[in-house]
Amino acid sequence: MTEQNTERQPFMFFVLTFAYSWLLWLPSMLSGWGTEIPVDVSAYTAVVVPIGAFAPMFAAITLIFRKKGWPGVKAFLRQAVDFRAKPLFYILALLIPVIIHTIAHYLAPAIGLEVVT
Repeated sequence: MTEQNTERQPFMFFVLTFAYSWLLWLPSMLSGWGTEIPVDVSAYTAVVVPIGAFAPMFAAITLIFRKKGWPGVKAFLRQAVDFRAKPLFYILALLIPVIIHTIAHYLAPAIGLEVVT
C-alpha cells in the first residue's frame, strides 16, 4: 500500500491545469473570435486540442516534480500505467467517450445547432 500524500495542493493543480490548457487553446479561440493568427489555425487546433486535454496530467507531473523530483515523477507514471483492472473497465473507458460524442453529434442538429464535420 502506498502512503497517502497529505501535502496536496488542489488550488495549484487547478491553476496549472487551467494555464496549460488555455495557453495552448488561446490561439484557436482568438481565431474563432475573428483575430488574425499567423498560422494555419485548423491544423494548429487539430494538434493542440488533444494535447491540452492532457493538461491535468502535465499539472500533476509539474507538482510532483517540484516536490519529489524525477523519482517521484517516475513513481507517478508507473502507477498511471498500472493496468490491473477488469477488462470491462477498459471497454467502458473506450466506449463511453464514443457514445457521448455520438449522442452530442446527433442531438445538436435536433436542437438547432450546426454540426461541423
